[in-house]
Amino acid sequence: MDESGVPVSSGGTWVYCGSEFSDLVLDAETKLRYGNDSNWLYKTLDAGSFRITNELFGGDPVPGIKKIVQKWIPDAIEAPVEAPVEVAVVEAPVEAPVEAPVVVEAPVVEAPVVEAPVEAPVEAPVVVEAPVVEAPVVEAPVVEAP
Repeated sequence: MDESGVPVSSGGTWVYCGSEFSDLVLDAETKLRYGNDSNWLYKTLDAGSFRITNELFGGDPVPGIKKIVQKWIPDAIEAPVEAPVEVAVVEAPVEAPVEAPVVVEAPVVEAPVVEAPVEAPVEAPVVVEAPVVEAPVVEAPVVEAP
């Protein structure tokens, strides 16, 4: 292990992620180093937002010189290869229920024709008022029949 706690045999790279007095946002626990050239302070921080300062790292590794922060990016780790697993595929017929269409025969029923009384409009009697005129009395001669 080196002074940062990283195994010497493990591969990886230190990648720049900020400079002194800038903001640092981590989305997961991250191993960091703070300093310059060959003078570094190492720290692991949880996810969060931070201001890069001497106080955050607990000291000043190179007084009077602007410092940077780098994060450790390990090389991809190969997972052990497992022996292949044999899987037997058995095909079995599956009978799905078949639904036949349902036919319903219903008698045709003639609906009776119902005649409803129709109310005709009722007309009111017309009343005409006319002046009463007196007819002249005419006297006709009386003729006797033969």
